[in-house]
Amino acid sequence: MPEDRPRLTTADLLRTSGVGALVWVSLTGFAGFALLLSSLPLWVSTGGASNAVAGAATTTATLAATVATQFGVPALVARWGIGPSLAGGLVLLGAPAPLYALTADPLAISGISVIRGVGFGLLTVIGSLLVARLAPPGAYGRTAGLYGAAIAVPNLFAVPGAVYLAQNVSFTLVFWLAALPLAGVPVALRYGAMGQRSVAGERAWHPDAARACLAPTTVLVVVTLAGGGLLTFVPIALADSAALAAAALFTVGAAAAVSRWWIGSVADQHGPAGLLLPMVLVTAAGSVVAAAGLAGGTHATPGRAVLVIAGALLAGTGYGAVQNLTLLVAFGLAGPQGSPTASTVWNAGFDTGTALGAFAVGAVAAVGPGLAGATALTALPVLAVLPVVLALRANPRARP
Repeated sequence: MPEDRPRLTTADLLRTSGVGALVWVSLTGFAGFALLLSSLPLWVSTGGASNAVAGAATTTATLAATVATQFGVPALVARWGIGPSLAGGLVLLGAPAPLYALTADPLAISGISVIRGVGFGLLTVIGSLLVARLAPPGAYGRTAGLYGAAIAVPNLFAVPGAVYLAQNVSFTLVFWLAALPLAGVPVALRYGAMGQRSVAGERAWHPDAARACLAPTTVLVVVTLAGGGLLTFVPIALADSAALAAAALFTVGAAAAVSRWWIGSVADQHGPAGLLLPMVLVTAAGSVVAAAGLAGGTHATPGRAVLVIAGALLAGTGYGAVQNLTLLVAFGLAGPQGSPTASTVWNAGFDTGTALGAFAVGAVAAVGPGLAGATALTALPVLAVLPVVLALRANPRARP
């Protein structure tokens, strides 16, 4: 960025055409998703389902449909434009949520989750695509930071709040609150046909861009696997310590929200690729520390509480920062013409990792090590991608 270019403030970015609307749509849409991220598996488990079934019928089913949908989003946007496509996604995500109150049967829950997953697929790809569309020159990191904070803040309040409401008020209230994405529909429609021909020469799917994005997406998958497992199973692992479970989920959300905004500003100055290494290591450390606190049963002790919160703080910091950094690296490697493809591949990686975390942690826990041991094991794939992180660090194109 040229030295004499004025530095845009956060207020400037929010006033930039479309950025404020993106923040609102992201807040409402991701709140609807976050409200059920931990509370819905808990609902299914109260009906007698195992941890693995609870995770598979909820988070995994939703995100499997999400990933399947995401690869069709660029073509849909090219046909209908961002506004109608985004509004449709919000309707599919929010409208079915109250139906969960009718049953705790895993099969029925999975069916509802699949519908919501289609809507979430539309929201995620279009949201990150709008970052590339709307970011002013020299402010990619901060625009991504605003977007990242908007999707992380719901985790801060909605995830622990939903668990508290479910355990102390009613699950039905939580399911009705999860219809919140509908409040974003009028704002989403303001984008109209934007996105149909936003960048000259752009294609709905760009194979070279897809290949270029595989490396940062691989890093994203393993980090979100660790984060998704933690968010899904903390309430179950601490079933007799509701206050500690809520505090841990709040800590993950708070750390992720702060790190996503902060890392965007730093990335504008120093580039995103070089920041990946320390944030990946922080994530691995968080998984191990949190697992140490989860060991020992569902009752909390002061020592275990300290470990759980410390692990949540580390994991949330890495979880949030790596998401923004890999998105920026993906846009840099894909180039302007490949931005729809980069958005699709990155979001598919994010949701694949979260879904794998929800399934794998429960499945591994069932065969021996328990939820604490399975949580600790998520650090291994995170550490395994360090060579990929180092290769991205050396790539001069890994900056938008």
